[in-house]
Amino acid sequence: MDVRKATELTLSALTLKEKTLARDMLYSEQYHKDTLSAWIRAPVLNLKQALEKSRAGANQAGFKAEFISIFCDVLEIDTGTEVLPEKNGEKPVPFEINLYARRLDYNQTSGSAVHIRFERNCEFFFWTSRLPADFSITYDGQGLPKQKHAPKIAKDDFGVILRLEKPSAGISNEPLPPPDEAMHNINYLNLIDDDGKLKSKAYLNDDLPRLLQFQLLIAQTHTTLDRGLAVNLLNYVVAATANPRAGEIHFKATAMLSSLLVDSSIVAVPSVNIYASKQILKARLTAALAFEQAFRDFSLEASNRKVQTQTALDLLRKSQDAIQTYAFIKDIRQREYDNAVIANTKAQKTFQSNQSNLDRLGTNFQAGVEEWKEAEKEKAAMEVLKGLVMVGLAIGATVATGGAAAVTIPAAGAAVVNTASKIAALIEKLKQIYEKIKEIYEKIKPVIEKLQQVVKTISSVIATLRKFDGATTGTKTLKLSADSSDVFNATAEWRRFDITVREMEDSLRGYEIRGKEEYFHELKILVPNGECFILTQANLVKTGDELATVLVQSEAERRNESRLSLTALRVSTDLDILDLLVRAMFDRVLTIRSLVYLDFLTYSSAEEYHTLSKGPVITLSPVKPVVDYLEDVVKLQGAVVAFGSRVLVQQRSFTLGSLAGFADASALAAAITDGQALSVPVRPGLELFQDFGRIRLSRARCFLDGAKLSSTADPQKSSLPLRMELHTEAQFFDLPLEERAKPELGPVIPRIFLGASRKVLFEYLPSDNSTPCDGWYGQELDYTKFTPLTNWAVKIIGGAHGTLSVADLDLSGLKGLKMEFLCDFSLR
Repeated sequence: MDVRKATELTLSALTLKEKTLARDMLYSEQYHKDTLSAWIRAPVLNLKQALEKSRAGANQAGFKAEFISIFCDVLEIDTGTEVLPEKNGEKPVPFEINLYARRLDYNQTSGSAVHIRFERNCEFFFWTSRLPADFSITYDGQGLPKQKHAPKIAKDDFGVILRLEKPSAGISNEPLPPPDEAMHNINYLNLIDDDGKLKSKAYLNDDLPRLLQFQLLIAQTHTTLDRGLAVNLLNYVVAATANPRAGEIHFKATAMLSSLLVDSSIVAVPSVNIYASKQILKARLTAALAFEQAFRDFSLEASNRKVQTQTALDLLRKSQDAIQTYAFIKDIRQREYDNAVIANTKAQKTFQSNQSNLDRLGTNFQAGVEEWKEAEKEKAAMEVLKGLVMVGLAIGATVATGGAAAVTIPAAGAAVVNTASKIAALIEKLKQIYEKIKEIYEKIKPVIEKLQQVVKTISSVIATLRKFDGATTGTKTLKLSADSSDVFNATAEWRRFDITVREMEDSLRGYEIRGKEEYFHELKILVPNGECFILTQANLVKTGDELATVLVQSEAERRNESRLSLTALRVSTDLDILDLLVRAMFDRVLTIRSLVYLDFLTYSSAEEYHTLSKGPVITLSPVKPVVDYLEDVVKLQGAVVAFGSRVLVQQRSFTLGSLAGFADASALAAAITDGQALSVPVRPGLELFQDFGRIRLSRARCFLDGAKLSSTADPQKSSLPLRMELHTEAQFFDLPLEERAKPELGPVIPRIFLGASRKVLFEYLPSDNSTPCDGWYGQELDYTKFTPLTNWAVKIIGGAHGTLSVADLDLSGLKGLKMEFLCDFSLR
């Protein structure tokens, strides 16, 4: 999207007076005779016109501008643009021109972008993180003829200085670090002293901070409308603010960029009372509405200083009420982030344990292949089989280590193609499968590497913000590619891996190879575990983004409170103080709106999951006036009520048996005896669920089918229950309400969601399956019901506090695990 259109779209949500204040943030011209300086700022500027305007404005102010600073998001350069020194009589005026721009637009077919004449003491600064690949200039001056030069900006730099100090040596390039001097006035409230007086009028020269805040606002507004534009804007802001002065903007931009770089269509489901959304949201909007009305009243009293002083105090008081009302969001986002960290840590440990087992079993399988080779005398087949083991291990290692343990996978050997034996067809089939898995691996590897890097960054941001003091904390640039770590496609490739592994297993079904069954069992478990690990990482980044936003805003408001209180008392006597207070209160208006936005985002996500709608029913924007959210409250509650009135919800018990991935019941019994954790994947593709949609779990049970009290156990233990914990993963599925148009095409495509991992305690008596402690999930209306369609971990924890231990059981007649789920459902 064109940045002009993006700007207008962002401003369109504001009221008329607010648009005026916002435009003051976007556009500025300033001239200072004492320092011979000129500053000009706008979203889009033309280089030639900006220079002409700056010099004309300086001349009107009575001086020749030697220091010209141009601030914009996009700088347009017309073909034939020349940057020449201004003349003071016959003498050229030296210049220092600073260009701050995210993007340079020029006609690339016309050769050089601009011609610059470097007389003595002339310098040209490009403050940008990168220049177009073919960008070049022509230059002359100090007796030199016109020459061509292509300036370059290194990866870790933020710009370049061009100067002609020694004509014989040609033009020099000096790299620039992120701007420091231009960030001095990033927080203009720091210019108020302890008495509420203004220390200096220098806050007027705050062009770069205002440009960056504008870019941040545009990016925040366009995260869903134009993700590419948002990423490009945030890349520039992150790079420009990599110094201690700009910590608040840097951390907020870093968190937003991290979230966008793991773009995913997966909905993170909060746990809230969706039925009470109207009462809860409307009650919280009251304070925010009162503050916005006070801000409008304050703005309307500009002609009456006495009244404006009174309204300023009322405005400040109501802004504090609004801030305190939404302080709970910090706790909510903190809890959601902590839950995401726990879920990701758990998924990582599970996956790494899975990978460790796979390494051991893969070695055993390879040894089995060696034995099989000796028996079959088929070297080519052996090479392919060992290669398949290797590629399976490589995929797991890549996810587990974020690419650190990735290996190079060789192509399948030529011997495979030329083999003409009794199993040539099998070998050719395995070769095709091998190439498929290798292709999947090569697609997944770069995504995993980038995702791990982003997770580390957001974790570092949150850790820093929790102790951030706003002045002394250093910042670190986020060094990430602007390309998206497309998590959705990564999980799609991961599912292809699952299908291909099963295809490989089917091809080998008729061949007896030692270690084959155990290896494929572990490899199949790797698929859901790996997918969950990938998605919990993405969710960790997204919740980190929201928490970072709240932490930055709450800390800034806390530090500014005392200064604003003193400032409000001086409105009637100091015009500069009045101007500053208006700007500060407008900033606070935007802060409150972003908190309201996060509040509604929570309930909007919950409604989307509750109704299985595709996308939110309300338009979410961090700049939308609070009064507009009153209508959104009605829309949200209306969507919930409408869904309940048109969709019949019934209750059903779903029962399924499982061997927890083991080959037979005896292997399962051995695992239980050894105290192993049992993994039961309840997949959405099971035929049991295919006639139902919107399946929501109320109660979970797990029985050891066929187990009984051991004859050697104390008879008094017959009245004791067996206790177990039933854990769910953060990732779960649900089935849509639409009918299967063609059942013969297989299972319906499920929806994927993420939420906090949950755990319930379940106890039953093996003698009669009675349940002293049933697996109910809390107060039904006070939390969001998840689904049973996830990976379950079953852990027997008995043996103490009046419960049975595994040693008290006779598992000789064990048939498997019997899982029971009591669920709400709707027919398709």
